[in-house]
Amino acid sequence: MLVHIASVYGGSVTTVTKSNETSLVWVINSSHTIRTSILPLFAQFPPLTTRMQLQLTFILQVLEGMSIDTYFITRVNKYNTQHNLFPVFSVLPQYFSS
Repeated sequence: MLVHIASVYGGSVTTVTKSNETSLVWVINSSHTIRTSILPLFAQFPPLTTRMQLQLTFILQVLEGMSIDTYFITRVNKYNTQHNLFPVFSVLPQYFSS
């Protein structure tokens, strides 16, 4: 399914294996695609996990304009505030009601 999503919205899907655990990673390197296709999707369908919420917050900060030095310093810390977020499953988004 992720490969199909990438074929529609752009980017590439790769397989990453760490410590005998395999996962898929979808990468989009085009800021134009992120701004015009991906961000509107997240506006309509907000992320359900705190991890994805923090990733979205980080990409929005990057797209506002960030030096490469700041990017490399802050990207490793983007999950540091995860413990401050409320569990997302306490209230389900409206799109689950249909």
